[in-house]
Amino acid sequence: GEVESVSIDTSTVEGAGQRVVSAQVVFSSEKGLKKTIKASHDEPYVLQCASSSSSNGLKAWVKRFRDWRPSMSALQSEVDEYMAAFDAEHEEARQALESRASTVDGDGFTLVVRKGRQTEAAMAAPKVGAEGLKSTKDMMLLDFYRFQKREANRDRIAKLREQFQRDKDRIAKMKQHRKFKPY
Repeated sequence: GEVESVSIDTSTVEGAGQRVVSAQVVFSSEKGLKKTIKASHDEPYVLQCASSSSSNGLKAWVKRFRDWRPSMSALQSEVDEYMAAFDAEHEEARQALESRASTVDGDGFTLVVRKGRQTEAAMAAPKVGAEGLKSTKDMMLLDFYRFQKREANRDRIAKLREQFQRDKDRIAKMKQHRKFKPY
C-alpha cells in the first residue's frame, strides 16, 4: 500500500551498548496496512534507504572512532591558540615585574623585586596598580625592632595579670557576701 510517512529512530541499549534502529511507518489507508500484515512473516523485511551510506561492524566502529577525535590540523590550531595566549600572559607578567623593579618610592628607595620562579601565592598577591605604592606613614611598622616586640608582649602580660587580680578580688568579695554561685 501507499505510505504516507516514515520516521526512523536510533537508540542505544543501556548496559549492552547495542544500537537499536526502529521505524514507524504510517500508511495512507487501512487497506495498505492490512496487506502488509497479511504478507508472509517467515523472514524479516530488511529495508535500506538508497541515500543512507551507514555501515555496520568494523567499518562503523572505525568511522565512529575517526569522527570522535579531532583532526591533526584542528588539534594543532587549538594548541597554537592556547600557547599564543599563554605566552602573551607570561610576557605581560614579565613586563609588569620589570616595571615594578624600576619603581622608586617617595623616599628615593628602589623597590627590590624577586625575579625567580613565582609560586601560586605570590602570583595571587595584590598587585601594585595605578594608585602606586602606599605612603610611608601607612607602611611603618609599630613593632619593627625586637625590643619593641618584647616590650609590647611584656605590657600585654602585665595587663592580663592586673585583670586576673581584679577578677580574683571580685570573686572573693562575692564569696564573702554568699552571692557566688558558679553553677
